[in-house]
Amino acid sequence: MTSKTTNKFSPELVALIGMAMEAMLPYLHLEGSLASSQHPLKYALVIAIAIVMVLGSWMPIWAVNRFRD
Repeated sequence: MTSKTTNKFSPELVALIGMAMEAMLPYLHLEGSLASSQHPLKYALVIAIAIVMVLGSWMPIWAVNRFRD
């Protein structure tokens, strides 16, 4: 029997990060978009999203392996 591991937490977390970013943008006083600026927040968000995506895929695997033992 095969089991399909679905990742249902990462898209919601990424959406929440995006909503938080949208709320913070007016207070950052950027000239142009965040993608075109060299603001450190751009790099921090890329790292945060990468960590959330990796944890979102590893945590279900960890949970399955824990219950399998």
